[in-house]
This record gives sequence, C-alpha cells and structure tokens, in this order.
Amino acid sequence: MTARRLPTPSNYTAGNRDGACEHTAIADGRVFMVGWSRSPDYQAPPLEIQCIDRHGAWDKNFGDNGRVIVRNTSDRAPSMGGATVIKTLASGSIIAGANYTTGTGAVETATLLKFDALGFPVRTFGNDGRVEIKLPDAAASTSLNHCHILDNGRILVAGLAQPLGELKQGLLVMLNPDGTLNSKFGIGGFLLIGRPNADTGFYAIAQQDSNKFQVAGGAGQSRQRELLIDIDDRGSLTTPAIRSSVSPPPCT
Repeated sequence: MTARRLPTPSNYTAGNRDGACEHTAIADGRVFMVGWSRSPDYQAPPLEIQCIDRHGAWDKNFGDNGRVIVRNTSDRAPSMGGATVIKTLASGSIIAGANYTTGTGAVETATLLKFDALGFPVRTFGNDGRVEIKLPDAAASTSLNHCHILDNGRILVAGLAQPLGELKQGLLVMLNPDGTLNSKFGIGGFLLIGRPNADTGFYAIAQQDSNKFQVAGGAGQSRQRELLIDIDDRGSLTTPAIRSSVSPPPCT
C-alpha cells in the first residue's frame, strides 16, 4: 500500500493540542479535523473544519469540497492557539468546539458549533447551530479543553472559568442535545471547582459508567498539581474529596 499525501493548504493550522483537546475525529470511514484558516483573505484566522473520505481524498459532499470555514463577525473571532475539540455523533453530525472572544469587551467564551453530515449548521442547536457557554456574570471568561458526548445525546464540557478579578476555576457544563443548559446538573447546568490560592482547570473527561465520570485537571502555574474527581450526571461528587498529587516530570 502506498501512502497518499493530500494537498493540505499551507494556510491551515491544526488545533493546538493543549491538555486533552482533540482536533481529529473518525466516523464511518471519514476523518474530520478542526483548526484555523490562515488565508490572507481574513484579518483574524477563522475556524476551519476539514473532512477526508474513506479513500483518503477530500470529501466533496462535505462543505465546500471537504472544507467548512466558520466566518468571523465583528464581535466574534476564535482565540488563535487555544484548544479545539471535534466530536462525531451517531446521526452523522459533528460538534466542533473552540474558544472565541465575544462582545465589545472581547471576553473569551467557550463555544460549540454543530454541523450535519454535509457540513451545514444544525439550526436547532443553540442559536443557529452555535452555543456560547457563559456564566451569569457576563464579564467572566470561559474556555473549553474537552467535551464528551453521552449516549443520550447530552454534552459534558470540561474547561475553566475566570470571574473578573478572581482565580481561574475548573469548569464543568452539561448541555442538553439541543444545546440548552441541563438544569439538573450542578447549579443551573454549571459546576465550578477551585483550589485555594491557585488557578484550576479541567482538561479531560472519561466515562466510567452510564452516569458516572472521572474528570482530570490541574492546579497552579503549569499545572504543578494534578487533580482527579469523580462525578455523576447530576454534577454530584461521588468521591469524598478531590484527589491531587504532584505532577510527574514531563516525558523527554
């Protein structure tokens, strides 16, 4: 078998693999990738999703010859270099996640976008296919690192939030399949967990049972301390306390 090299455009940058972010997903023989377009046509690089078919060619049935570019607006642009996530659903649709700056204050906001199998926005998801995860305090920033699709279609998002003037806190959000907040999870769909005198964030989710999850994170500068919590699908801690340990040295 001979490896086939696709003509990936030089103006495309893959999503930054920070923590547990995922910028590649495979479903039904198709490979989806998410990153940023560096085309000179755009002042700020927009999010770009690419699709390769089972034969290793651009999937011409997806978007514009295998590509979907999410055009920026005057008050919404992705945070270049931040985490990206892409997930496939049983229906053939996909969910892409990235951190955007939104509003006149350019507040960082965790954002999910849903597309059908052909690359068209799923209008019934959030606001015309877009969900922005915001705390009640509009000045608070949010960012995502990972998301997990449950069997019932709900979406669990892990990341961090930072209320204005405060330390960063680990953020977990449960969304319904249509992108609305699941009010039975945590407080109004949100669960915030922080450590004293240290920034905290969550970076990975692993499902342990039909309604139980393990969430990994870190605290302190450069995540010197690792965190591990167990929760159920209502956001309740199922372990007596947050487990933490000193991070091992990086692999060389």
